[in-house]
Amino acid sequence: MAGLPGTGLGGIFYILLVIWMAARETLQRALQVQRRPGRWGEIARLGSLVVTILAALLLEGWILKLLLGKLPSPIVDNVTPAMAFTPFAILALLMFAVDALRIVLRSNQEQWIEPIKEVDLDHAA
Repeated sequence: MAGLPGTGLGGIFYILLVIWMAARETLQRALQVQRRPGRWGEIARLGSLVVTILAALLLEGWILKLLLGKLPSPIVDNVTPAMAFTPFAILALLMFAVDALRIVLRSNQEQWIEPIKEVDLDHAA
């Protein structure tokens, strides 16, 4: 199905990832963690695409409201915000769960992986 680029699940995921990148970079700066130089420039470039996607969505919504504004829509007015928020909430929860799992597994890595024992190749056999 053809549609406006950035409006599907991939677009929502992209928007949330750019927000996460900015939040993570801000947190790393506050904690004075060593960061890769030029990271804010990359985030700004990706953020400009997010702003463009959101502006296009707002324009599309405004045009649809003009075209369909004459129709009675009490149900649409109540359901539309929930339908717009649900994909963001689901993906944000998924991203949080994956990142939390990564942190937990990284902190418990020694427990999951057995240390490699040194083998004396001269006396092995």
